[in-house]
Order: sequence, then structure tokens, then C-alpha cells
Amino acid sequence: MSEQDKGGALESRITVRRLLSITAAVSVVLLVVAWAGRDRVGAAFGALPRIALIGSLLYFPFLALLHFCMVLTDRLGGHCPGRRAELNPLASLAVWRSPPASWPRAIRVAVGTPLLLAAFWWAIRETGSGLSMLPQRPALGARLLSDLLSDGADLRTVTRLFNWELHSFTRWWLFFGLLTAGWITALRLLGDAHSRGRSNSELIRRALLFSPWIAALEVAMLAGAYGGGTVPEPSTLFVEGIFSWDRWHWDCWRGVVWVFRGFIPVLATATVFFRAVFGWPIPVSLAAAALSVPAALTLSVAWEVLYMTIRQ
Repeated sequence: MSEQDKGGALESRITVRRLLSITAAVSVVLLVVAWAGRDRVGAAFGALPRIALIGSLLYFPFLALLHFCMVLTDRLGGHCPGRRAELNPLASLAVWRSPPASWPRAIRVAVGTPLLLAAFWWAIRETGSGLSMLPQRPALGARLLSDLLSDGADLRTVTRLFNWELHSFTRWWLFFGLLTAGWITALRLLGDAHSRGRSNSELIRRALLFSPWIAALEVAMLAGAYGGGTVPEPSTLFVEGIFSWDRWHWDCWRGVVWVFRGFIPVLATATVFFRAVFGWPIPVSLAAAALSVPAALTLSVAWEVLYMTIRQ
């Protein structure tokens, strides 16, 4: 067989392998969709344009502020990433950059992101409320936005929402942290051949640098709450009727509100996580993300019940 024929046969095998992996990934996603409820997931996809618009208007100003703070701390620390990177807020989302940022910067991003998000959560929350009301009740929505600009918020409200958002953010650190620890443990058993050239140190740094994506997930789920006509948490507990441990159950993640506001954001964010942090192929990342949706939403419900328990 000539070299050209061998190359063509190899290319054909690779193409078939890719098609099989894509088919398997789509099948896994469809199975999880059927488990969650096709009508519920369908409703989430139907509202996706509106939710994406509200989420983008809420998230990108925060991302710009986060990026400015990171550039400022980089300069104070004597690190200059370059003029082009400094002027591009999207650079803060580049988890897949190789090699990843140093330990000090990774820790600053991991700590600074939730603190900054929690500090401005009251503004993000109230802005989202006003934006969500503009299409149906423009006068009320405009008044809410106007009041936010003129009056701001009282210290008690800011403190309460700061505490809530820090608590909320920690569940994602627990979730993605367990995934990272699980993969590092698996690599010890499987060997370095599956690590894709990434050391444990690099995996952990990439996980820490994933923090801005977790902030995007938080904002997306907030936008989903407004898109579904639900008051954001912790009030969501009372909408689903699960506000204490005696009402909590293992399939509570299939609740209408949780699937509507969380299925697509978790699926998208987890896919990016598996791809950018672990370096998995896109079809594998998508399938793994779909399988992680039930666990992520179940943890979200439990975390809200835990919040109510702590406050009592």
C-alpha cells in the first residue's frame, strides 16, 4: 500500500472516530434532556435569546471591571501581560492559554472574582430586575433602573446579598474542585498518557483561573430566574417548595424552575471547563457536562437549603 493510500485510510479512520464520538456525545445529551424533561428543557431553549441578552448586559460590565482590577493587581505585582491583553477584557476568560498564569495570579483571580461579584451582586440583581421588566412593563422597569442609579442600596441589603453570593459561589468551587480532584486521582491510576501533557500543578492553576466562568454561570442563572418570572434566590426555594431538609429529595433538580434556569448554563459552562481545564476533546467534554448537570443542580438546591439552615 502506498503512503498516499495509508494516509487516506488513516484519515478515514479518524473521521469515523470523530463521527462516532459526536454521535455518542449527542446521545448522552439527549438522554439527560429526556431525564430532566423535554418540555422543561425546551422552554429553556425557547427563552434562551432573552435570557442571553439580559445575562450579557449584566455580565460584561462586571467582566470589564474584573479585568481592570486584575490588570491593576498585575502591575502592582510587577507583572505586565502586554498592552493588547490589558485592553481586552475577554483575556480574563482565556483559561486554555498555555502555559497558564503563575500561581500568584491564579490565586488572585480565584479569590478576587467571588469577592468582586459579591460586592456588586446587589447592583447586578436590581439591574436584572429592571431589564427583565422593560418588555412587559416598561414604566416599572425604567423606574427600577432609575431608582438604582439615583438611590443605590442600603448597607443592610448590600451586606445580605454579599453574604448570599459568597455562599452561592462556594458551591461551584466545591463542584468544580471535586471534579478536578477526581481527575487528578484518575490520572494517578491511568498514568500520564491521559494527562495530555498537563501536570497536577497546571490543572489546579487552570481550575483557579476558571473563576470568571463561574461568575458567568452565576449571572446566567440569575438571568434565567428573571427570564422565568421568578424572584432570585434565596426566594426560589419557596417557588419550588424545597426550603428545608425534610422537603429535599434526590431528584429535586428536575424542578421546573431549576431546569429552566440552570440546565443550559451548567451544560455550557461545564463543557468549557472540561475542555479548557482538563483538555478533553469537545464531544467528550459535552457528554461529561451533560452527565454533570443533575449533580450540579442537585447541589444548588441543597446549597440553598443549607443557607436557610445557617440563617436560622
